[in-house]
Amino acid sequence: MSCTIWLVRVQLITAESPVSRRLRRGRLIQFPQLTMPLIAALTPSEYKVSHTDEIVEPVRFDVPADLVAITTPTPSALHAYGLAREFRRRGVPVVIGGPHATALPEEAVRHADAVVVGEAEDTWPRVLDDARLGRLESISQKSLEGTNKAHNCVDDYTRIIANLHGHGIAVHLGIMFGFDEDDVGIFRRTADFLDEACVDVATVSMVVPMPGTPTFRRLNADRRILTTDWSRYDGKKHCVFEPARMSPTELEAGTEWVARRFYSPQSIFRRLAGSQAGVWWNLPRNVGYMLAGLRNAQPSWDPALLTTRFS
Repeated sequence: MSCTIWLVRVQLITAESPVSRRLRRGRLIQFPQLTMPLIAALTPSEYKVSHTDEIVEPVRFDVPADLVAITTPTPSALHAYGLAREFRRRGVPVVIGGPHATALPEEAVRHADAVVVGEAEDTWPRVLDDARLGRLESISQKSLEGTNKAHNCVDDYTRIIANLHGHGIAVHLGIMFGFDEDDVGIFRRTADFLDEACVDVATVSMVVPMPGTPTFRRLNADRRILTTDWSRYDGKKHCVFEPARMSPTELEAGTEWVARRFYSPQSIFRRLAGSQAGVWWNLPRNVGYMLAGLRNAQPSWDPALLTTRFS
């Protein structure tokens, strides 16, 4: 009589490095990553699934598991590799996926039994089958490449934001500095726009040339990549490439200056008074970002002022 041995204990891990955890825990409102909850929902009922999000709780190595799956962004990649190493040392097979593994599968596979490249929705059933049968292998899913994003002019942004506010809809913008067209004046121009448009919430960051992307390849070919220490690819505190029209220090300081100014008490009051959209929840969000920024403060100044002063 033959029998089938089912793999029933699957531990899903959303990896966050210690540095990332310190930055995110200071915020009053968290934006959870949905990758692993989606994977859990797609897992057949014969598997017992648990999920550890390191923002919420630490990883436990003593919990019995037949398979561990880890998703990680680039800044947490080295930390995720450390988690994988410890699980494999205990004899538990590990699958790694997420943005970094998709960009550098040849690196990730050195730290795992299998790598999922691209979206996992279609490949997850095969991962489970391979693990149950004992021959895990790297999996790749074709994805769209070369998508271009249209750039709207500032006038369009102002009009759109005003229209959204008129309908009681708050606006959360993602602002990124360090494009080749950016000079040292970009920081003040952007900060002025955010205030004048009464933007409710903003995520302020630097360009991050993620490994495996055309941007990384271009900058690397031009010898403008400063480090391949993935833990520094956070887009918040570390400039990892040589900008075209400013220094790395100016990019770091200017990015921090915009964030500090945007989340200053004066700016918060002025913007939310002008927006009046969802103030009851936008106010604590702004205060949370302000306090988190103060706890993780870096050197900040407006590079344009120094350039003008010394020119």
